[in-house]
Amino acid sequence: GCRSLWVGQVLPVGTAALLLHKLFGIQYLVLTHGLDVIGPQPGSRRARLRDSVLRSAWLVIANSEYTKHYLCSIGVPEEKILLLQPGCSFHGTEADMLSVKAMRERFQLSGTTTMLTVARLVRRKGIDTVLEALAHVHQDMKNVGYLIVGDGPERAKLEEQARGLGLNHVVHFLGAVDEALLPTLYALSDVFVLTPHASADSRDPEGFCIVYLVANAFGK
Repeated sequence: GCRSLWVGQVLPVGTAALLLHKLFGIQYLVLTHGLDVIGPQPGSRRARLRDSVLRSAWLVIANSEYTKHYLCSIGVPEEKILLLQPGCSFHGTEADMLSVKAMRERFQLSGTTTMLTVARLVRRKGIDTVLEALAHVHQDMKNVGYLIVGDGPERAKLEEQARGLGLNHVVHFLGAVDEALLPTLYALSDVFVLTPHASADSRDPEGFCIVYLVANAFGK
């Protein structure tokens, strides 16, 4: 029979694992990411259930120091937590240089310093901060371009901000793109930039941002 379980979500999947543990003594380990442990409101029924799932687990895997620290803060024993950071699937991937050339011409980026952001367009990604900074940089550095890859609820607001800052000819919103195009975009760029922000009591934290690993894999 089953002797152990690997649980990919604290809630609701962890609830089933907790029940099986209590009924049949089956051990389980839980993989945590950030929002899944911080999301429940303190003192709520979901928070109490989350705590039961995590404290009864044989092992809790945290994807970052941030997540590990939060797990400890809600009473998960540190000796029960394993820090295991995600990896990146793009190591060794090379871009098609003809595609890079075509993309550079499409957005008129020849001779520019090209910045790249790849992210879901939500407030906590801090793209508004990058746009504000770029407006100042662009006063002294005219040959700069900025590609923003991704979609989300903040897109229209960010596009309006870029226009208001006079950056509409500098900033290009590509929307969601096929993953196969990402090597081309990373090869095209000179700098990867992302400035996530969240207050200490945020219910929507940046637990671990894998896109930094991807950028690093392409030498950015």
